[in-house]
Amino acid sequence: MVLTKTTPDPYTLVSSAHHDTVYSDFEDVASGKYADLDAQLIASIRNHHPGMTVTVIPTSYANLAAYAAAGYARAELDTSEDSLLRWRYYQTSSTRGGQGHLGEVFFFVRFKYTWKNIEFIVYTVREGMITLNYILFPPDDDETVLSHSKVTDALLQAVGEIQFAVEGTILVFERYWTRSRALYEQVQKASWDDVILDKKMKKTLTETVVHFFDSEKSYKDLDVPWKRGLIFYGPAGCGKTISIKALMHTLSIRENPVVSLYVKALHNTYEIGSVFRMARTMTPCLLILEDVDTLITEELRSYFFNEVDGLDSNDGIMMVATTNHLDQLDGGLAKRPSRFDRKYNFPTPDREERILYCDYWKQKLRHNKKVEFPEELPPAIADITQDFTFAYLKEAFVASLLTIARQDEERDDEDEDGDRITSPRNDDPGFHDKLINTEKDISNLPLWIEIQKQVKMLREDMDSEDKEVKKNTLWGFRAPSTRPMPPRANGCFPSASARRIPPLQADTEAVHIMPSSETPSEEDQTVIRMRAAFNRKTDRQILGLDKELHRST
Repeated sequence: MVLTKTTPDPYTLVSSAHHDTVYSDFEDVASGKYADLDAQLIASIRNHHPGMTVTVIPTSYANLAAYAAAGYARAELDTSEDSLLRWRYYQTSSTRGGQGHLGEVFFFVRFKYTWKNIEFIVYTVREGMITLNYILFPPDDDETVLSHSKVTDALLQAVGEIQFAVEGTILVFERYWTRSRALYEQVQKASWDDVILDKKMKKTLTETVVHFFDSEKSYKDLDVPWKRGLIFYGPAGCGKTISIKALMHTLSIRENPVVSLYVKALHNTYEIGSVFRMARTMTPCLLILEDVDTLITEELRSYFFNEVDGLDSNDGIMMVATTNHLDQLDGGLAKRPSRFDRKYNFPTPDREERILYCDYWKQKLRHNKKVEFPEELPPAIADITQDFTFAYLKEAFVASLLTIARQDEERDDEDEDGDRITSPRNDDPGFHDKLINTEKDISNLPLWIEIQKQVKMLREDMDSEDKEVKKNTLWGFRAPSTRPMPPRANGCFPSASARRIPPLQADTEAVHIMPSSETPSEEDQTVIRMRAAFNRKTDRQILGLDKELHRST
């Protein structure tokens, strides 16, 4: 075929003519394959706005829409010259029974943006998971269309100062950094008065942390790195978390407040780097690593050590790590002074501490006229809650008080109907014989009756958990448990093979699970591997026998 000037190219796509706008170019590019939407959009914007400087910034660094929504600027949709692309969605309420609302997501939109009586043109374009702002403003006399705009930079500076302000929030890391106002409010309510802890230890903890942040000059005069690390260890529910919140509160109300950074999860080396980069930016700061035995896995350990001890300066960073299993921590974490210098034990509360905790509840309920809480009750409760953590004690109180409240409502309903009100102690004539005798007559108190019921049930739960752990140890199978051990924390799995075995397969293997208080010796690990190999061999033999039987039939 001979092509002439009047013959159309056989590979040319013919489309209907349309008004030539930036949106038209966006629609044209987004409708087919493209290598870089950003590059093509900038070219289109400069073509349609030849006398403007164009500044591009992701919303993660400058969220202009949120800044305007907060009242610092005004953003008006501008469809006079360009179209827009957006989605509508329904956002459910954050609370049950609440009313949801409609929202929208912009994929392409043009705004007339006004800040301090200065008008900008802003294109907001979403590309995959990234949203970009294209900010247009006329250049000043000493600027060109290809230079930075001082006015635009002033706007971005103002947005950034608001967007990244940490006042009134706590920085929380879980795959990326977020600011949590809810955690900040919890911290502001935390007080050392609410922490049931040995007075000497409470004083030592506070002085250690406060003195560190007051001693920058002393560290520098001695030419030693201005950094420290603490480990809080002990059973779950014994006050580690509430003590950290009290520390955070103490540091936040200083004349020179100290920022707290809270790390919830770490999955790879990049995330560890992100945590320490932020910590170095926010110094002086308190870096909190809760449940460090699950955060720093075998695969991440070496990189974590490099961040702590490497060439980058960690001056002004105090790390506070918590763990329920100090014996399962790697020696590089638990026994290296330059990383974590001090360890503080939070043991199961003794009788005196249990009495103090009961007094704490007595003080909380002092204005509640429906709950009788005499002085004789705290010692009595402490006597029947040996080996209880604060978490178990709290559960006993909460469950008991809820039961009493429900019974009061039922009695009120029965009283309104004219029915006879029956006290719970009359339901079981022999119940009082089972109660613990006390010097004072508190056996008829509803709170004492319910507390004993709850303590009995909770102790049965504790005993069943202990039996489950022993059963796992004896029979070599990992059964469901409310307190699972961290994966590979006890060294039962070599790291390479553990990565190859899916979780379900690893749990169904006949693997010997060591008690949490033990560290498996090399001999134990050899036995574990031999048993696993034996079971796999046995499975193959059984499978081979089944195949032989199938052939014979």
